[in-house]
Amino acid sequence: MKKQIIGLSLVALAFAPAAHAQENTAPGGCIVAEQAQQLIATLKQRNDQLRDMSEKMRAMEAEVAAARSATGQIEASRKAIVIAADKNRELRELGDAIIADYEKMGLGKKMAAGEPLTGLYRVRLENKLQELSDQVAALGFYPERDAVPAAEPAPTNP
Repeated sequence: MKKQIIGLSLVALAFAPAAHAQENTAPGGCIVAEQAQQLIATLKQRNDQLRDMSEKMRAMEAEVAAARSATGQIEASRKAIVIAADKNRELRELGDAIIADYEKMGLGKKMAAGEPLTGLYRVRLENKLQELSDQVAALGFYPERDAVPAAEPAPTNP
């Protein structure tokens, strides 16, 4: 009989960890409910952290988009300045050419320009003046026409 009792106690000891585990996982047990509450609290905390990080990320994406837009505007401004400087140089050269032509005009040409009978030289001077006026207009800088518009920023996906 002692052997049977010892055998039963060995069987009981072998199954004791399984029985103890069943007590911990039994529905309505204290430890399982506490663990579930801890898990729920942890998940809520992580969800709040994730929501905060998502909001920060959206704000940073908006800042990046604004920075890209500003960079595009700066590049467009730089290009406009380069174009304006080139046109200004060309206008200066044209102005110098006009002044040189005027300085070459002698007394005879000035009197021919004021000649009232045929006015042929006056017509040539007016044609030349119109040609120079057209060149000045062509060399004028108009930002909306001459400057390259800035590229639109890429749309951001929320």
